[in-house]
Amino acid sequence: MSFVRLPGEDMHNFINMLTGEERLELENIYSEMNKSYPERIYELIFSIYPQFRLLFLVCLFQRILISYGKKVLLDIIYF
Repeated sequence: MSFVRLPGEDMHNFINMLTGEERLELENIYSEMNKSYPERIYELIFSIYPQFRLLFLVCLFQRILISYGKKVLLDIIYF
């Protein structure tokens, strides 16, 4: 089913004809379409490989420590 480029009033009439379950499905499709690419990649990776979540968090923590350590080290050097 396609309703691309329906005028606004026709779109509202179409949505009003849907049952509760069909509306929920349409909302889910719409929310999936509005996700950014990083969100989609994140969900795909973690749905396939849940253990990557821990690895990702460790890498993120490591990056934060490196950034903070670099800042502190530069403050010490230039102080």
